Amino acid sequence: MRYSLLFLFIICLFQAKSQQFGGNPPSQRFSILKTDTVNILFPKALEKEAREILIISNNLIKNPPAPLGFKSRPIDVVLQNLPVRSNAYVGIAPRRSEYYMRPFFTNHELSSLPWHQVLAVHETRHVHQFDAFNTRVPKFLSFFLGQQGAALGMNAAIPDWFWEGDAVWQESVVTSQGRGRLPFFFNGYRSLWLQNKKYNYQKLRNGSFRDFIPDHYQLGYLLVHYGRAQFGDSIWRKITGDAIAFKGIIYPFQQAVQRHPGLSYRNLVDSAFIYYQHQMDIEHLQTKTNNYTKIKPQSNNVQFYHFPHYLSNGNILTLHESYRDIPRWVEIDSSGRKIQKLIKDIDVESYYSLRGNHIVYTTFKPDIRWGWKEYSDIKVLDLKTGKRKKITTRSRLFMPDLSPDEQIIVAVSSETNQACHLQLISVSDKSIKTFPNPNHYIYTYPKFSSDGASIYSAVRNSKGEMAIIKNDCSTGEEKILLPFANVPVSYLHVTNEFVFYS
Repeated sequence: MRYSLLFLFIICLFQAKSQQFGGNPPSQRFSILKTDTVNILFPKALEKEAREILIISNNLIKNPPAPLGFKSRPIDVVLQNLPVRSNAYVGIAPRRSEYYMRPFFTNHELSSLPWHQVLAVHETRHVHQFDAFNTRVPKFLSFFLGQQGAALGMNAAIPDWFWEGDAVWQESVVTSQGRGRLPFFFNGYRSLWLQNKKYNYQKLRNGSFRDFIPDHYQLGYLLVHYGRAQFGDSIWRKITGDAIAFKGIIYPFQQAVQRHPGLSYRNLVDSAFIYYQHQMDIEHLQTKTNNYTKIKPQSNNVQFYHFPHYLSNGNILTLHESYRDIPRWVEIDSSGRKIQKLIKDIDVESYYSLRGNHIVYTTFKPDIRWGWKEYSDIKVLDLKTGKRKKITTRSRLFMPDLSPDEQIIVAVSSETNQACHLQLISVSDKSIKTFPNPNHYIYTYPKFSSDGASIYSAVRNSKGEMAIIKNDCSTGEEKILLPFANVPVSYLHVTNEFVFYS
């Protein structure tokens, strides 16, 4: 009896899931475009984007920059337009790719280029990697374990930083705004080096729960770019080719680095970091004195502060996250002391706005039936009472802002056909007014003017260029204030006389 109870207890520790019946509703019809390199499955509303992805993917598979190998076979790419999260992946077991097509709105982080083009460039590099590495030991393992065996062999030989760093490198050489061209992407390592934090490779490779460590995308790009800049475009093909063949059973990748550039693995990493510190002029920046008041960090805890706002009492309200705590708003006084406020709902964006005593923000809501269907709704939070009011239901709204009288919300509506609109939503009766968008802009960071008569937005055009425009709230009339240029623009803040932006 004791053993039976123990067995039942152990079984209960495992998560039980029923079978999932379908991610898309039956009304969601898919079409297909085929070539000898890629098959695009897409909802009819995304035909234009599907054709562009097809052209980009086909060209990059047939003519990859700095090729890692030359084998390729067709892959299926599914465009999903119902999620409100922005993401994509390529999987090898089973072999396929899926794009979450809701545009990514944080311009400084992943560029202001059209979202589907960014995904095509980045994910196609992963397809090229899988095709190039599916040889020798991974190919042998696939005979016994199928696609899972090939994945096992590849991931045992190639570190995760190379997969993502190499894909970010492709973004940066074939587009005008890949992450390797964006200053935001380097902030993590720049901040570590400015503080003289020189962690060893194992910590940078594996991460930490106690200290801030930039992710493997950033580490990977620094090393991949440095390797090609110093030793030529073919260097990583030689290294990964030896690693996949397991020329050296223990740490084959490190042994391949030793064999080809002629550096020890540690020396390669150290040399790359010295190179970038010189490029960033870290030594000179460290000598400068900054007249900033800094919040004292907690020991052994990584903390993030999002979108600070001054309060009427002179304190600062900010959304606080850490490795120990779930996101919540906190108030920080002049001494740096934090007064905990209210917990934030689950979301797809950390963005929020403050007006008076009210916070407006978005919440994430999955559909209860269909796995691919998701929503982003708006709520208003009263800081004094702690009460929350749900403004929209089953919507796809982002980056909200409250009018000066706190009666109207402006937000970006992202439709499943890639259309984007500014919408005005009444807080009291929840009625909606939609602005026309004849130029097919992507709106980001909309902000009311001080008198509530206008809205300022950072907008992206089809080329990925950005501008700041002003819309009249009553007529919708549009005026360009900052001309379009190949420069990402973010974080608008409006005062009586100025529009501040990054």
